[in-house]
Amino acid sequence: MVRPLCPLHHGVMSPLPNLHEFVHDGSKEVEIHGHECSVGGCSVKYSPSFGYFSLIRKDDYWCSSQSSSFQIVKSNTQVICGDHKTAMFIESIDAANANLRNYRCPQNHCNETMKIQAGQPPAYWLGSRFFERS
Repeated sequence: MVRPLCPLHHGVMSPLPNLHEFVHDGSKEVEIHGHECSVGGCSVKYSPSFGYFSLIRKDDYWCSSQSSSFQIVKSNTQVICGDHKTAMFIESIDAANANLRNYRCPQNHCNETMKIQAGQPPAYWLGSRFFERS
């Protein structure tokens, strides 16, 4: 079960009913829903295809259409599973070291994990086997 933690507030994120996607897990298609931080005012969301991201409302079309557009801003730190090429989520934070985050792949039966220190420079962390051919 995918239960991502918010990278800012460290609480379990809530499922988003209107944000879902289909990914292939072996021989079948699996529906995975996105999540959002449950802390009021926090704009952080997570999905396996975008990783951690925020939606920012923009009024660039307001004059002509009377509607807003949205910009997706991906987190500047992403952890990518080497087997499935999907963004991993923060599963837990190390109790002994609050800056050490434990990431896990969202795919069923995938054991890919990675430990990353919080506060590192922006980076894409690639899981083992990322560059191997399928």
